[in-house]
Amino acid sequence: MGFCAALTGHHRSEDATLFDVVLADRPELAPVVADLKRDHSMLDHLLGELERAALSGAAQDALLRHLDGIEAVMETHFRYEEKKLVDVLDGAVPSDVGRQEMLGPLA
Repeated sequence: MGFCAALTGHHRSEDATLFDVVLADRPELAPVVADLKRDHSMLDHLLGELERAALSGAAQDALLRHLDGIEAVMETHFRYEEKKLVDVLDGAVPSDVGRQEMLGPLA
């Protein structure tokens, strides 16, 4: 559950800070950012469902199904993010914005 909380914090930091920095430099990436934000919203929902299942004492097989769904979305999300943004992100960290502010607790 700690990793899920850190992942959620990471995505919220990207949505609140990092993507604004990216779009300021590369406005043509707005559709990519919209896709990534949509993934973040979906993952937020899936992680919340996992947490509710875990807190309710769901069986291990039910928890594993939740994790399988999260894994599938995360795999495609990271692959897409790396393909579309890795070059941009290599140069996107302005000196006046902290790395953790942009990337959250996984920075």
